[in-house]
This record gives sequence, C-alpha cells and structure tokens, in this order.
Amino acid sequence: MARAAGQKFISGLRFLRLLLECAWAAGGNLHILKGEMTCQREANGNAYGSWDFYVNGSKALHFDSKNGNGTVLSP
Repeated sequence: MARAAGQKFISGLRFLRLLLECAWAAGGNLHILKGEMTCQREANGNAYGSWDFYVNGSKALHFDSKNGNGTVLSP
C-alpha cells in the first residue's frame, strides 16, 4: 500500500510541475508554489501525514498518507 501511495504522490507532483510549466509558458510571470505538511498521531499510536500544495494561493493537490489518496484540484 505504501508503494501505491508513493506512486500517487509522485504523479501529483508531476501534475503540479506540468501546471506550473503551462502557467509560465502562458504568461512568463512569477508563480508561487507552496507546500504544507500536517502530521497526526492517533490514540492507537499510528501516525499519518498529509500534504497540501498551492499554486498562486489556490490549493492544487492534496495527498493523504493514511488512505494513500491524492486529490488533484483546479487552482
């Protein structure tokens, strides 16, 4: 499961790269990419993380390591 989750995360990062390349090609202006990581520890001792990536202030990708799902959003 961890391998599949890692593959989804890498695919999401590739999408972000493509999104930024298209934005640069269209306008040539400076664009901002921001990443946030959140960690959570449950009562049973398991720890999980999630990542949110933003392009120009709009959330573009959410990845949750607990379920291995990545969600691509339109910024």
